[in-house]
Amino acid sequence: MRYRAFAAVIVAMCMLTGCEDGGASSATTSATTASSAVEAAQDDSFFRELYADDLYNKYNQYLNDSQAFDEVYYVENADDMDVDAVIEAAEKCISTFEAIIAIEPPASLSEEHQKVIEGAQYEIRLYDCVITACLYSKGEKELTAQEMEDINAFVVEYTERETFLFSDAFLAAIESATGY
Repeated sequence: MRYRAFAAVIVAMCMLTGCEDGGASSATTSATTASSAVEAAQDDSFFRELYADDLYNKYNQYLNDSQAFDEVYYVENADDMDVDAVIEAAEKCISTFEAIIAIEPPASLSEEHQKVIEGAQYEIRLYDCVITACLYSKGEKELTAQEMEDINAFVVEYTERETFLFSDAFLAAIESATGY
């Protein structure tokens, strides 16, 4: 019963406002279109700002995680290294990179975020190599000569690189998102 009354009210409103002839004036259409464009620009700006904040916060988390990793990985005497702490710190770095990868960018930043993802995946690969090497040193993982060679080759490539994929992509994404 309520639905019939509600439908009757809608029909009456449409008749009074001219909805039945489909006739919104072109001035109303233009105003609506302009208003929609302004709202879309404001929405994009808002979501770009949210993206930048989220990316920046997770990047800072990675810097903290990376510092913790460095403290347990880079020790004066290799015999003093706590392999379990290194594995734990590397896993924490990977987890933060996975959180960075999972950030949902606004459509206008999808290309920049794709580069952030590629840089993060490159960094994850390094931490995976460290974990694998640690597990091997503990006797918990078997590696073939080819796997060991692949790990060493990647670590050499990583340490000799001239650019920093993740950092460069992060800066480009932040610049695009904030307009600086």
